[in-house]
Amino acid sequence: MNYDPNNIIILDDILPKWLHDQSVLNIPHIPVKFGHRGLGAYQGNQFFSDQWTNSELENAPWQLKAVWHAVEHHKSLISDDIGDIQLNQIQVNITTREHVGGLHVDSGPDVPAYTMVYFITGDTGMDFWDNTPEEGGKVFDEVEYKEGRCVVFPSHYLHRGLPIQDVSPRVTAGFVFSGRSSQFSQQRNIIMPIFKSEQQRFMQ
Repeated sequence: MNYDPNNIIILDDILPKWLHDQSVLNIPHIPVKFGHRGLGAYQGNQFFSDQWTNSELENAPWQLKAVWHAVEHHKSLISDDIGDIQLNQIQVNITTREHVGGLHVDSGPDVPAYTMVYFITGDTGMDFWDNTPEEGGKVFDEVEYKEGRCVVFPSHYLHRGLPIQDVSPRVTAGFVFSGRSSQFSQQRNIIMPIFKSEQQRFMQ
């Protein structure tokens, strides 16, 4: 599979300071469960997380819903070709020195979904691999930590949050999104691409 670093988009300084401050104050203290929900060889009970899927998004913390709306407002920074998009899932991940994350993907290889990772607290970023180390995989891109940074990438990219250096806990939120679905596609569980050109080809 072709992994292109150009498909990893960094969005800095798009969130209002008051909103990020509210995330820092509140999100690290929400109830979470032990166990990561990512897909792949490294999924399992490694750290703390909680998740709100499509039908549960109204129950997600208001701060994270507001973050999504801010990103949606700035969606042209992802691509000039981006069309109507919809949020499908939010997940909060909390790691410590003792509980670290592993490599995982957020969707299968043929699903045109995208993930946005929002850095809330911590001091380490994330990296992206072309395969698992056991299969000879190597890092093809790394994104450094910056407070409030949002990182957007195809959901099938193999990625992980890097282990903590000094700041614990490390708290991030992952937003999985796709193109806005029609009733026809929703009924058939079809994930729409985010780009206008691909959406038009699909509708034709």
